Amino acid sequence: MPPKESSAAEYHYHKILATVIEEVLRRKSGRVRVPELAAVAGFSRFHLTRLFNYTAGETLEQFLRRIRLERSAYLLLHTNQRITQIAKESGYRSPEAFSRAFKRTFGCLPTEAKNRLDNWELASASDLHWNADWVLGNRQPDLDIHTVELPTRYAHVWRAVGDYAKLPESWERLKALQGPGMPTTGTFITIYRDNLWTHPVCRTMRADLGWLCDPDDAPPSGMRKTMLPAGRYASTRFVDRSERTEAWSSMWGQYSLSGTDWICYDEYSDFPLPFDDVKTRLLVSHP
Repeated sequence: MPPKESSAAEYHYHKILATVIEEVLRRKSGRVRVPELAAVAGFSRFHLTRLFNYTAGETLEQFLRRIRLERSAYLLLHTNQRITQIAKESGYRSPEAFSRAFKRTFGCLPTEAKNRLDNWELASASDLHWNADWVLGNRQPDLDIHTVELPTRYAHVWRAVGDYAKLPESWERLKALQGPGMPTTGTFITIYRDNLWTHPVCRTMRADLGWLCDPDDAPPSGMRKTMLPAGRYASTRFVDRSERTEAWSSMWGQYSLSGTDWICYDEYSDFPLPFDDVKTRLLVSHP
């Protein structure tokens, strides 16, 4: 059985934690401290740390430490910054303190990282990681990001809950549920209701799968109608499946969406199965 959608109370807390996580991931430099994050959440330090540990499967201090080390490992592997600069930007009091923490975690000194490390990411129960696109401003110039004006659009959608990495299975399930009533032509979309990089529990991420429809069309059984508001959207060119995750990372790096009534979705170039074969363009509401 697919995972169930979170209760309203759980989702409320997940949104607050997502805002806290984004505050950490977008920090340009320096150490992030728990009292700062408690102020962002509007919670006591005790309540925030307890909620984070219960939800994400690691303590807040462990998360902050891991993100600092992932950041430093990425910079060591992918830039020519000096170790002293990386230590300072990652929030360590001294290069010596940084070296000790780095060796304890990665098994090598920072000076050995380029020759000893293959990956800068550390194992995580939450699967939340530092994102270079958000801090360094990495951009994919060939995405052709531009602004489009879209009219009000309507879609018949079906709610899928779970890791966005399993969207192909969700589309297969929707196809099976609709049977002969599933269209094979038209404009198909996936609307993302949560942020892949900040949502604290991947098994509860929500997506609406479906296709654009006329305003007066009645939704098929098991589906509902939703409205995509008119307005300005940032859009990419149609990208291959292999480019999609990096493209979304770049788009979310450019547009901070937490705490706003944003709309973001994939629009497919064709019927989205087989999922690896279809191209998508990324659309983000852009006030």
